Amino acid sequence: MYMLLEDNENRHFHFIKYLHHKNDWVKLPEIATALSCSERSLKYDLAYFKKDTSIFTIETSTKGVRVVFADNKNFKCFSASVLEQSLSYQLLEKIFFDEQYSVPDLAELLFVGSSTLYALINKINHQLIPYEIEIETKPCRITGNEINIRKFFYIYFYEKHTALEWPYDPVLADITDKFITYLPR
Repeated sequence: MYMLLEDNENRHFHFIKYLHHKNDWVKLPEIATALSCSERSLKYDLAYFKKDTSIFTIETSTKGVRVVFADNKNFKCFSASVLEQSLSYQLLEKIFFDEQYSVPDLAELLFVGSSTLYALINKINHQLIPYEIEIETKPCRITGNEINIRKFFYIYFYEKHTALEWPYDPVLADITDKFITYLPR
């Protein structure tokens, strides 16, 4: 699901994932080797994490580094926040909920230029080839194999939301509640 992340987002995600799975102190050279990046990049990432997240803290010592999640937070909270902040996934979600946007409309909503958005759509389409789906731009909509579209967004919403969150418009929640009351018991 995380294949559409930018390089730095991807490295941040895998950095925390690696620390989470190790669940102990880890030296930077080991992490750099595992993530195929430099120790210097990881040091920049450590500085980024110190000022940018309330989900966890990164502790450092002579033993290495480790991640400690805040109370009532876990790795799923972090991975959901990565998807929420990613421009690629913001774009996909906007298109999923409303297929009437033009590229200039989406560019304005996402605070990027139209040329940046076209480049992003091309990048996303290239990554989505194995899924047999793509983003069309007039209007912006997701087309292709319907089963694969459903599977992609099922996984996306599963990764981004907890079971108690409702990501849809409140009107849909009301309709669903009414529908459920009519189901046989």
